Amino acid sequence: MKHLYIFFGIVFLTFTEIAAQELEPAKEIGAEIGVKIMLGKQGVEENLSVFQSVSGAYIFDFKHGIRSGFTRYSEFEGTKNGYSIPLYYAYRTKSKLNKNEEIFIDLFSDLIIGIFTSLIPNRMEYNIGPSFGYFSEDLGTATAKSYKLQNKYYVSEDARLRLTFQIWRFNLGGNIGLSYIPSKNFYYVSSDPFANGNRTNWSFDAAAILSFSFD
Repeated sequence: MKHLYIFFGIVFLTFTEIAAQELEPAKEIGAEIGVKIMLGKQGVEENLSVFQSVSGAYIFDFKHGIRSGFTRYSEFEGTKNGYSIPLYYAYRTKSKLNKNEEIFIDLFSDLIIGIFTSLIPNRMEYNIGPSFGYFSEDLGTATAKSYKLQNKYYVSEDARLRLTFQIWRFNLGGNIGLSYIPSKNFYYVSSDPFANGNRTNWSFDAAAILSFSFD
């Protein structure tokens, strides 16, 4: 009976260790630089700005987690600057990086396949959730044809895809996203009645990513 207790004790400890490893959280911090384009209706020019941001992610089980950060905009027409804070649910795919993987090239076709395989990102992460922000108005930039700030407070619903290549603990890649903006922060001033009063309801953004993972 004593040996049976020892056996079940070993099994329990082994199972607990495996479960702890599976549920060990992953953490990441990084920086991004990109461009955000506020989209007007067809035929009306966009309002765009370069942005810089820092963000961090906490992935509970290497798949599901949260991501947040801080983004600064500096070039939107009608503003001096702007800021936003995202609050995202994050779903991350398992990294395809395998340090022990060996590549065998016997034929030219193997080489071509290997090249294309190397171009596939090691990891993808899907983000969805709201962003909240604020824009400060710049009255001196208004012209006969330009965007003006209508609402200083920014709210958006975002969907984003992060594609990264992992080198040791560093991640290099890109981020693309589409946002619906119910706050309609900007409107277009023009003598053209078709363009005048156009409001920005949607935005598209793209950025380059450099981050560091703690998993």
